Amino acid sequence: TNTESSAASDVYKRQRDTLHVFNTHYDHRGEKARVNSSRLLISKLKTLELLDEKVILMGDFNSRPEEEPVKILNKAFADAYTHSEKKARGPFGTFNGFDTASKLDQRIDYVFLMNLKALSYTAVDDKRKNGRWISDHLPVLVEVSD
Repeated sequence: TNTESSAASDVYKRQRDTLHVFNTHYDHRGEKARVNSSRLLISKLKTLELLDEKVILMGDFNSRPEEEPVKILNKAFADAYTHSEKKARGPFGTFNGFDTASKLDQRIDYVFLMNLKALSYTAVDDKRKNGRWISDHLPVLVEVSD
């Protein structure tokens, strides 16, 4: 019947759904370059007609939450840290500079979501057996749903 055909079509569409994932690393010196990078990303998403699609934008943005590059992105995306359904786990900061005594108060790594929900957010602060960091940035783990 027509109803069965429509239901089968809906299942097929869901299984063939596309998730667009972008990873970036903003310049660590140029403040203007970081602002322009955020503007360019938003412009590119518009050009590619992805504003109504499911998009994950993640990476090292070398910008704190109160800075302009992040503010620009927050107009189009949901920051998984602040929009997580569960309370964020782990330290606030994601940059440690390989300093084992770091206060972890500088959040410069993000996972931004468009047309997706953040179910949970964790900044993973595990260390190696010798007490050193695995990287100068903490891994960020986000569980998402549509």
